[in-house]
Amino acid sequence: MNIFCIMGCTASGKDTVVNEVLKSYDDIAKVVPITTRPRRKNELNGVDYFFYDNEHYFEECENLIAMRNYKVWNGDTWYYAFDKRMFNINNNVIMSTDIDGFREIKHNFPKTNVVGILLDVPLSILVRRLKERNTPEEEIRRRLKDDIRKYRDADKTNIYSIRNTDLKTTMNVVLKIINLEVNKVVREFNTNELYLFDIDRYKKDMLKRIKKAKTREDKEDYKKQLKEGLNGFARDLMKRKFTFIVTSKNYGIYTYNGITYAIYPEWCKKVTLEEYRSELDKAKGGETN
Repeated sequence: MNIFCIMGCTASGKDTVVNEVLKSYDDIAKVVPITTRPRRKNELNGVDYFFYDNEHYFEECENLIAMRNYKVWNGDTWYYAFDKRMFNINNNVIMSTDIDGFREIKHNFPKTNVVGILLDVPLSILVRRLKERNTPEEEIRRRLKDDIRKYRDADKTNIYSIRNTDLKTTMNVVLKIINLEVNKVVREFNTNELYLFDIDRYKKDMLKRIKKAKTREDKEDYKKQLKEGLNGFARDLMKRKFTFIVTSKNYGIYTYNGITYAIYPEWCKKVTLEEYRSELDKAKGGETN
């Protein structure tokens, strides 16, 4: 089982991303959160949230995990949690939570691959979205002050971070991450099959994709990816003298400037362990040609 935790400040688009993922994957189930806050317009009980009153919430305490609460502008306290019975070890699941909830999920499922995906949204966009929800000014200030402190001070090690200003771009990266994780991405190399990134192979493969693209939109998208790659992660990988590796039957992943890229085996060349070590020595300032 993989547990995908979509995180971010209030109004960062967490629920939208979760719902878009569900449209793309039939084998990923949503863990519906529980809350005592008032239901918003168009929200459905059991779909967006399970809406409990305070009495019901505390009656279910022994079955709840990632419990947290927020005191809002009018003095009320809203409670949130997840029902641990909704986590089936045979299924991949996705959920919307905050970074504290993510840490608690990892604690409750230590043997499970818990994947954190953080949506980073400019403050001005967050404020605009909250105003569009008719959120009181005092509540906007409280939420954002709390969230900014929480995410600024939190340990974000091993969490994917995505700049979420355009849904299409965000979903392209999110689905790529999920595909990597669902297919058991190997982050450590297999010494029997080593593959080192080769920028010429990368260019050749991307040009082939451009040529075979069935639509103009796909062709332009591949051209953009190639340009960004050559000016970004591909160039960075070359500067590191091939020290990035992937196994032949899996994708590799590489994060550059906060964006996570899939590195395909066809972009790499197969080498022996000795050749790999030689390249690694070069990168560390050892042997040079």
